[in-house]
Amino acid sequence: GSMFWVPIQTAFVNPTNVPAEIDNNCTYIDTNYEDRCDFYFMDEDLLEKVPWMFLLLGGIYLVLGFLALLLISDPGEENINLKTMIDQNLEENKTINVFEWNKVLSFRPRDVLKTVVFYRIWFGFFSISLTNGLMKNYSKTFGLTFIQDDHYFAIVSVFLNILNGSSRIIWGLCYDRIGFKWCFMIIGVVVTIITSTLPLLPMVGQNTLSAKLVYGGMMCLLYSMFPGIYTIVAAGVSDAFGPEHYQANFGLLFSQSIVYCATVITLTKVPVIHAALGYNGMFLVAGGCGVLGLLVVAFIPKHLTSSQVKQG
Repeated sequence: GSMFWVPIQTAFVNPTNVPAEIDNNCTYIDTNYEDRCDFYFMDEDLLEKVPWMFLLLGGIYLVLGFLALLLISDPGEENINLKTMIDQNLEENKTINVFEWNKVLSFRPRDVLKTVVFYRIWFGFFSISLTNGLMKNYSKTFGLTFIQDDHYFAIVSVFLNILNGSSRIIWGLCYDRIGFKWCFMIIGVVVTIITSTLPLLPMVGQNTLSAKLVYGGMMCLLYSMFPGIYTIVAAGVSDAFGPEHYQANFGLLFSQSIVYCATVITLTKVPVIHAALGYNGMFLVAGGCGVLGLLVVAFIPKHLTSSQVKQG
């Protein structure tokens, strides 16, 4: 994953840690709003390596794919016998499994769309996705405005990707103990507070150890929280609407991606809005959306069950 590719990319493209430079075309240079100016890598030697980086990564993917192909093989006789035993055991317990499955009320997708709980989960998912999207897409470009150290960001990204994967397992365990509502509230509160306070980071210092420690700590805390949203919404949909039509019902949640993309494009690609907001405004808008998500999810029952959802 990215925990390997980011250091490889950085070592190949920017081995000497060339710093980013302020955009010379920024209209806010030498004004009180200079913090709205972006920083870009303008070194010619560095930029010439970018196309070759894609060839390097493509070659790595090709080698790994070829190795994976060589490792694919037909199951041995022992595995075939084991599968036969498992199938026989499942067949013997089929009646019990079907009975237990039928005891759980399941909603069809059209019925899911008629429930209030679905839209509360949907908006909660959207709020964290938007907060995460704005933070994740612009955290490095924002960080470059007060930390000009490309190698530092590569090191941080390794820890962030480790947390991105491991935190999902931890949030799955938390869901089993405290349910959807409280998992979401913890994730939402932490993500909202940290994202809303990101504009304060430049006040810690410019290219100082303190700035790096605070930035790294806040990013690590964020990446230990927001990935859990994917774990808890998946489990929440199953508990709230039953297992029978789970795939379709879970897919309905991702309709929020349409609204998410439209919102991100509006905030970042409409020149008037983007210029007015800057990084500070975008992070505050994301934080505000997180607050709305918390308010909406606060009315969801502590433990989701399909029978509870049917009762209203």
